[in-house]
Amino acid sequence: MRSLNMRSSQPRIIDDPRAPQGITSPRQWPEYIVWVAMRQRCRNSKSRCYPAYGGRGISVCHRWDTFLRFIDDVGPRPHPDMQLDRIDNNGDYEPGNVRWATRKQNTRNTRRTRFYAYRGHTGTAAYLYEVYGAPVSLNTVSARLKRGWSVADAFELPRTNKWRRRSEGNTGT
Repeated sequence: MRSLNMRSSQPRIIDDPRAPQGITSPRQWPEYIVWVAMRQRCRNSKSRCYPAYGGRGISVCHRWDTFLRFIDDVGPRPHPDMQLDRIDNNGDYEPGNVRWATRKQNTRNTRRTRFYAYRGHTGTAAYLYEVYGAPVSLNTVSARLKRGWSVADAFELPRTNKWRRRSEGNTGT
């Protein structure tokens, strides 16, 4: 592997078996933009995302100062729709704490995400709803949990309509 100067404005031809066919510069790799964005979030205090990343103390490991080392550890993106995701949101960008994830997985893995235990499984309300279902909508389950309902009651109790229509015989006039 040749040494790469990623700050150089001159594209350098690479001779690397990891490079996708026809790619002559690391900047042409689809993952390169992801790598640059990850570093900007954590290191550039002028980045609009910095407060949520670098400002919270999240950093990028020094091994990943080189793009090809990042690729060695994370691997190429399996699908263009996949995103870089930290498994532990309070942890750094480093080997073992980063994966390629779908938007759905990434959205469910945030600092605000709450996890619940139900029927021997732990997961988000949305995940548990997908696995077990409920006689009510996911919105209803979520609202119940926010109001402090037990997880079992939030998932198992049917919805009661306390604003029932008046019977036809009693119109209130």
